[in-house]
Amino acid sequence: MTSEGVYENRRMALYAGTLVICGVMALYFLQPSFMQRLDHKIYDMLLPMRHWSTRLPLPVLIEIDEDSLEKHGPWPWPRYLAAEAIDKVAELGVRAIGLDIALSEPDFSSPKRMRELLKRDKSVDIAFSGLPEKLLDFDDFMAASLRKAPVVIAARTHSTRRLPQQALPPAGIVLEKKGAWRTEEPAEHLLPRAQSLFAPLPLFLREAPLGLTDITQDPDGLVRRHHLLWLVGQDVYPALPLRLLMRSLNIDTLEMHFDSKGLHMLRIGNLHLPVNPDGSMLIPFHTDRNAYLRVSAGAILRAEVPQELLQGRMAFIGFSTPGIAKLWSTPHLKSASSLEIYAATLDALAHGVSIEIPAWADTAQGAGIMLFGLVSALAFSLARVRVYLSLAVAGTLGSIFASALLFSRGLFLSPLYALLAVAACGLFILPLRAFREQRQRGMLRAAFSRYVSPEIVQRVSNGRDTLLSGEERELSILFTDIRGFSALSEKLAPPQLASLLNRCFAPMTAIVREHEGTLDKFIGDALMAFWNAPLTIARHPVRAVTAALAMHDSLALLNREFVAQFGFSVGMGTGINTGSVYVGNMGSTEFINYTLIGDNVNLASRIESLCAVYDVPIVASEETMLDCGGSFGVQYLDTLRVKGRETPVSVFLPMSWDAYAERKEEITAWMETRALYKKGNFKKAAEAFALLCGIYPGVRLYAVYLERIRLLLTHPPARWDGIWNMDEKSLYRRWGI
Repeated sequence: MTSEGVYENRRMALYAGTLVICGVMALYFLQPSFMQRLDHKIYDMLLPMRHWSTRLPLPVLIEIDEDSLEKHGPWPWPRYLAAEAIDKVAELGVRAIGLDIALSEPDFSSPKRMRELLKRDKSVDIAFSGLPEKLLDFDDFMAASLRKAPVVIAARTHSTRRLPQQALPPAGIVLEKKGAWRTEEPAEHLLPRAQSLFAPLPLFLREAPLGLTDITQDPDGLVRRHHLLWLVGQDVYPALPLRLLMRSLNIDTLEMHFDSKGLHMLRIGNLHLPVNPDGSMLIPFHTDRNAYLRVSAGAILRAEVPQELLQGRMAFIGFSTPGIAKLWSTPHLKSASSLEIYAATLDALAHGVSIEIPAWADTAQGAGIMLFGLVSALAFSLARVRVYLSLAVAGTLGSIFASALLFSRGLFLSPLYALLAVAACGLFILPLRAFREQRQRGMLRAAFSRYVSPEIVQRVSNGRDTLLSGEERELSILFTDIRGFSALSEKLAPPQLASLLNRCFAPMTAIVREHEGTLDKFIGDALMAFWNAPLTIARHPVRAVTAALAMHDSLALLNREFVAQFGFSVGMGTGINTGSVYVGNMGSTEFINYTLIGDNVNLASRIESLCAVYDVPIVASEETMLDCGGSFGVQYLDTLRVKGRETPVSVFLPMSWDAYAERKEEITAWMETRALYKKGNFKKAAEAFALLCGIYPGVRLYAVYLERIRLLLTHPPARWDGIWNMDEKSLYRRWGI
């Protein structure tokens, strides 16, 4: 082949590189979800580089935690108790208080409300003697506290779920719009619109300004941004952290600065806050979980907090207790409360620390893709291996360094697409170049093999159809499993074993159907069922838990027969989880099964396996028990990461209220003991768990924790967050698990 032909082949490879560049440019402007996920991962890796030059820990978290609930009663508290907490926090000299507690319903525990209800429902008229007037209505008590203290109250909003809208008073802020917006539609229409709103009662709205709350997750489930402004009707309302900052500064004027793309900056007094066109900001989370002061609401009520600890700060009051507080995942934390996210947002706003996607990002990304793509295409097409590898490494490191440098100055310009241009050019051009060069070598061998020896030639020349229909929806999924089935198989002949399984499954199937569930399948000695498909079932988590309790009651009756007939009883574990899955017809044209798939199905199965670990009959996820409300008594078991899943899950043992009443003293002692474990006070926790094991020798849960703590004492963790990883199988060998 002539040199002209060789260069022609390389020019063809260069054209292919140009096509790759066009493809990467298309990916950048289309932003498919898988590229967004990669971009988010890069952002997460860069986040620790956003250093704070000076940081005053302004936010403080007043948490209604386990200690508060144990010493001042379960939630919901009478509203006067929350009001007293507000009064005491205000007396300690805080600048402003963000109240993240639902105030959308009257307090029916108030004497006044009780009297009205008894008179309406039972025709009984009661009177209270010696009760101060202000304690007749706890809502009035709360309103008085809101009137005196510098409080901002929260209204829960949602941008996608459309529910009946509640009327709101004016936002109470003055909006000043500055800058140029080139379309007829108002620029603030780019802000998220609240489709549903759970606002406080009008009584409270008259006494305190309002801040909207809604935590937005990215497609990968992590929280990285916070919407600072919302559209409710035609009015603009600030989010809770922003409104709290304005109240602490005693400023009611909010400047909204627009450019050709929409909103790009907010200004409060001397504070300049860069934002995205939709009014959101990227949150520069701290890597330290203990960056913000945490104070128990119970300690506030008992006046155990010195004034100098809170003087001049801004405080959020809300929940941190598993089962009440919803936990979120952030780039640094696998489980963070809403208060932690609000605090990080407020801290960044107060100190003017931001992470901004610059207005010139599109131009810079386009230029970077073109530059890196063209240089890579030329190098991969024409240069020797040593040269193009050096250029590829230099380009990769240079783009990463430039992105990290910009990020440290508060600008996020992802290196993803420049790196993708380099990688795509290499992956596309190098195989093409190798193929063509190999073909050229073959032509050389064919041309010279007749004339020279093979050694010289080598020196010269040195690639069923499926039917699917269904939908994604929220279901409650139940798994059961017979304990020790392998041992039963050894004891019984196959016909006896089949008879035993049939006798177990018959009542279980009837119970599932009785409680409007759908039986999915039998898997050996296991049963799988679900609720809320194909028909919508109201309160399906309650029905699933009720069915599980009924199954174990039925098994207790069956065990009497099994003991009489076989000489042994049968144990069963049940796991329940509630979440979004895909459900529908799946299979081939010949065999179709109506079933479900998804991460939450796997999680339900993992949760069922925990029954054997804790030796409890039923284990339910936090999502299930939250949706059940107060329908059952419950014992909190653990917060852990199950095998194959990074996001932690809290699990609970549901029971009837009668069973809970019998074990209330035991469960209270358990929660006090576990609080020591959660705080990392392993020595005291070991002593307390040893005492529990002595008092309740038949409860394996306490023995499991005792073994776990002994391991932690032997191998102390570098950083303890109270979350256990379920991969220490050696802990459970003593129980044959």
